[in-house]
Amino acid sequence: MLQQSDYTYNEFAQKIYADSKIRIPDLFILASAIFIASIGLNMNSTPAVIGAMLISPLMSPILGIGVGLATYNTKTLNRSIASLGLEVVIALLISTIYFYFSPISYASAEILARTSPTLWDALIALFGGIAGIIGSHKKVANNIVPGVAIATALMPPLCTVGYAISVANWRYFFGASYLFIINAFFIILTTFIGTKILQHPYKKATVTEDSKKTAKTQWIIVAVTILLLIPSVLTAKSLVEQSVLEANVKNLISDEFKKATVIQQNVDKETQTITVTATGHNLSQKQIAAIQKTLPKYNLEGYKIRVNQIAELSQLSDKQFEDYINKLIARDRVSNQLVSQQSEQDKFEKMNKNIRELAPDEIDYVITSTAYKNSKKVYLVDIKFESDFDDDDDKDDLKKALTKEIKKEYKNVAKITFED
Repeated sequence: MLQQSDYTYNEFAQKIYADSKIRIPDLFILASAIFIASIGLNMNSTPAVIGAMLISPLMSPILGIGVGLATYNTKTLNRSIASLGLEVVIALLISTIYFYFSPISYASAEILARTSPTLWDALIALFGGIAGIIGSHKKVANNIVPGVAIATALMPPLCTVGYAISVANWRYFFGASYLFIINAFFIILTTFIGTKILQHPYKKATVTEDSKKTAKTQWIIVAVTILLLIPSVLTAKSLVEQSVLEANVKNLISDEFKKATVIQQNVDKETQTITVTATGHNLSQKQIAAIQKTLPKYNLEGYKIRVNQIAELSQLSDKQFEDYINKLIARDRVSNQLVSQQSEQDKFEKMNKNIRELAPDEIDYVITSTAYKNSKKVYLVDIKFESDFDDDDDKDDLKKALTKEIKKEYKNVAKITFED
């Protein structure tokens, strides 16, 4: 039922047809939106990205495609497709050039957020399209269509595709392209359905011809919808599984490490290993084995737990603590890059244990990490002494003896550092 504040069919059709045409001012607005979105993505600025969504002229031709399909108005449909195609090409061209010459080439959080679309993105576009077709019928100015532009985020995924092209990252390319496609398609779909529900008249030749055309269009829409939804459903499934896994690990840490201070936790799904770095309460091997047996209770069957324990943090200076955390991060980064080589971690543990046994009364802990020197993998060993020495000569003698013994036993050790 049309209200006085709504467009009549003729007014609405004329408005959609007029809005789907690209004029010179529209090109300047489009270029501005592209630059704002690209800079926002590059600098990880959420307000800039939102601003680009608001001024982007992409919504008009997308609504035009939906209305053109619903009313079989080929004039509106063809103009809208041509306008959208031109805007997409311009957006990809400008954003690719921007990111190619930008001195900041890393993928910000805003960019990464557009590379893994899920089922929820499709639902946002679906409900956004419903709001969009209703809002576009209103004569008076409203915030519905701008709100839809923000919710469905058409411009940022396009600029992310430009970023992916500039750095030749095809995973980002396909992820961001898929996000833009599902956003555009579901807005078109809801516009198509909304136009039909609002019962706008459309051209009819004969009942038979129209029935065939309608049936064909409906089957095409159903097929495309299913095909587009499959990847997003799979991604959503993976996201849910990851969230459940993280929640289970969080519960495990909360229940089983109550007396310890957990500095870092890492879950390696490929090797099914949970690595916990903790301090404050020393766990025996028997206690760690008992924690291992509790994993099924947290739905973590098949996983194994590794616990890295360090001395009381209160015994470390601020500099030592910062260095230690940096070393943990560095070792974790190396470990993640070598997930297929779990034996490397076991080697580190055995190596640390053997080194500590060289002087068990004097050595508090040993940290071994990996580095590369002239493309060759080498080991870095950091040794923390248990307590101060009364005689500096004794300490120096111990350092020399340990250095000699370690380098004799482990040929790939490039550097040994000692912390008092």
